[in-house]
Amino acid sequence: MDIRELNDRLDTIYSIVCLALMAKERYMEILNNKDKFATVFTDVEFSNPRITFSVDGIGEIFSTTKNEIVGQHNHDLFKAWQIALGIAGMTSIMESYLKSTAEKVTGKQLSGMGIFYKFSKETKIDLTGFEDYDKIHKYHEVRNITLHNLGTIDHKFIKGVKSEVVTPGPYVFYAIDLQKYRDLIIRIAVYIELKLE
Repeated sequence: MDIRELNDRLDTIYSIVCLALMAKERYMEILNNKDKFATVFTDVEFSNPRITFSVDGIGEIFSTTKNEIVGQHNHDLFKAWQIALGIAGMTSIMESYLKSTAEKVTGKQLSGMGIFYKFSKETKIDLTGFEDYDKIHKYHEVRNITLHNLGTIDHKFIKGVKSEVVTPGPYVFYAIDLQKYRDLIIRIAVYIELKLE
């Protein structure tokens, strides 16, 4: 994978997550405003209609109510998971780039498992020399926190990652973090490519 493909893959995830967040915000606006609701959903009761998601040829695959969608807790949860999964997806793409680059450098097949930490040893390119290594490392750990520890950083998790980058407590990320992480990944790839010259 070269930097162009890396960028294209990152942009795909970034744009899909941003589109999901944008669509959700527009949907919230329609569901919360009686006049807009009546324009979009003619002859539907505003109070708490059932809303279904159906797929042609399959039928209904999900059903909820308006109140469940507009509830602040559910809305915040939707945003949080979109952002966390966006960061996790970008992490997978970065790891794929690191793995393919390390394989080109070493000429051997490598495991993608833990490649972020093995990359420097395998390639002799010190990732910690990247000026924003701590920032990219922290985003990288979001995947592990999200997928393996239910979004909680506790002492057991910190001991497991053996890192000064993460600290105990809840971690909150915002949509802007997707852009920051995407840019960091491209910058570390440029750093790597320059070291390969």
